[in-house]
Amino acid sequence: MLRKYTLLLLITAWALQGSWTSPAGRTITGIVTAADETGPVEGVQVAVKGTKMISGTQSDGVYYIPVTDKDSILVFSHCDFQTQEVKLTAANEYNILLQKKKAP
Repeated sequence: MLRKYTLLLLITAWALQGSWTSPAGRTITGIVTAADETGPVEGVQVAVKGTKMISGTQSDGVYYIPVTDKDSILVFSHCDFQTQEVKLTAANEYNILLQKKKAP
């Protein structure tokens, strides 16, 4: 019986180990819309500057991207709009207005 409890304790400790060693983080969310009031923008690439973490907006302009406490800037880019960088603060929601690129 003691052997079963020891095994259960070891398995529990092993399962919890990942949560102790994982970096602290949060999920940033929001809606990306066009500044000319044409509505939400689908297909905007949302990236954490300086990392390989990339997400994108859905058809309703909504995005979700996980960040760590060390991440500080999100980059929003789309072929039809000007790229915009946003410095993260304590907020978890950032609604973004993108300006259309000027025609050459």
